[in-house]
Amino acid sequence: MPSIIIVGGLIFVFVVVSQFGGFLAARKSGPWWLVVLFLLFSLFYPSGLLPLARFVGIQLPSNLFSSVMILFLFFQLLQEAASSTRLGRQVKTLVSELAVKEFFRNASLKNKIETLVVLPVFNEQEALPKVIEDLKMAIGNNEKICCLFVNDGSRDQSGFFLDQADFGLVSHHSTNIGVSGVLHTAFKIGARLNAKHIIQFDGDGQHPAKAIPDLILAAEQSGADLLIGSRFIESNKEGPEESTSRARVFAISLISFFLRLFTGTKKITDPTSGLRLYSLKAFSFLTDKLPDEYPEPESIALLTLKKFKVKEIKVQMKSRQGGVSSLAGLKSVQFMIKVLSALLGLKLRSLFFKRFLS
Repeated sequence: MPSIIIVGGLIFVFVVVSQFGGFLAARKSGPWWLVVLFLLFSLFYPSGLLPLARFVGIQLPSNLFSSVMILFLFFQLLQEAASSTRLGRQVKTLVSELAVKEFFRNASLKNKIETLVVLPVFNEQEALPKVIEDLKMAIGNNEKICCLFVNDGSRDQSGFFLDQADFGLVSHHSTNIGVSGVLHTAFKIGARLNAKHIIQFDGDGQHPAKAIPDLILAAEQSGADLLIGSRFIESNKEGPEESTSRARVFAISLISFFLRLFTGTKKITDPTSGLRLYSLKAFSFLTDKLPDEYPEPESIALLTLKKFKVKEIKVQMKSRQGGVSSLAGLKSVQFMIKVLSALLGLKLRSLFFKRFLS
């Protein structure tokens, strides 16, 4: 009988881990990892819990009923977590779809746009003036390239500034739904505009606007479906030190290592880079498959699974021109747990639940 409980526990562990980034939000994977580790410990070394039980003054009845009830409660908790994740995604989709409808209701488009440069904006009023100035200089009068600023529910004056700037296109989210939601909005708009490329470009001033023409040219020459602007290509000696902390360099290296689960021997040197170009084919595929948060590493994995061509190009990043990093302090640890859990879950789903990735 104990072997049945052990098998049930292992099935539970497999289901939980395989669904990180699936029907379980990977950003909440930390507590689930604690549950998984506790369950594994109790299954294979139950006597190890006796000191803890004595300390809190309880007994540990080792019988079928209590074990089944614990697993039942775990699966109930799993179901509730899945429902919460589904609801959150529905809200994000609704906010994005409303923004797209409002955009096309108000937008005045005179020229055919081949490349849409998308800037997620969340409380970036300090950086925006310099960012727009750099973009004007880099793009010039090229009517085939257009900037789309997606104001992701900013609480400062970013939205007001963008409306008054008279540069590019602007879409507003009614509330903050993250980079993934911004890209969903941008991909929908890009598809309706029949754009050839979408370039993701940060609104905090770190990305060099002069790299935009280089990305377009390199993508057209290489045929890349996803072209990533990398700070860490070997010939780029100064980028990481100038724009990235040592802790973040370590985190990026670890994520790059985990991406080998999908890319094999091919190394992606800068998987978290928010400067990247998507082909029409790539962003059409990703529109309804974007991960919940920090989609950059997971989008590489998803595109690689579907045999899209992923490449990198050297860029020189800059320091933030304003605002506050979303990955400061403890958030950087949460980011690591989320991304690595999501990649592991995606790999398991690609092996055992392939129909969910089609």
